[in-house]
Amino acid sequence: MNILIVDNNREFAEMTREYLQAQEGFHIAGMAGDGWSAYNMIVERQPDIVVLDVIMPHLDGLGLLEKMREEAVSPKPDVIVLSGIGRHEGIIQSVLRLGAADYMAKPIRMGVLAEKIRELAENRSSCRC
Repeated sequence: MNILIVDNNREFAEMTREYLQAQEGFHIAGMAGDGWSAYNMIVERQPDIVVLDVIMPHLDGLGLLEKMREEAVSPKPDVIVLSGIGRHEGIIQSVLRLGAADYMAKPIRMGVLAEKIRELAENRSSCRC
């Protein structure tokens, strides 16, 4: 699984990269600190999974999801949205409506994130879409 990490908190992004990179079958396709950079990487590198923070400069996570939908990005990566906002119902509904596969409130446990990525990978490989 090629994974793109999108978070403006460099320390968190680096910790996430180190953990996921150590997992069997995971490859880090890149890291971005804002939505515009992330969008360009998604188009160029075509990751399978995007781990996306909500609050970022220039283009936030919701804006990136909207842009991906408007531009009909293909192939469409699965997106796991992370947020320090917590389990705010409005945010959760918005990210799922915009096409995110899952939502996790920070702080997260890296093992749980890795398991969600594995579940998405399994769904991708079993889908004959």
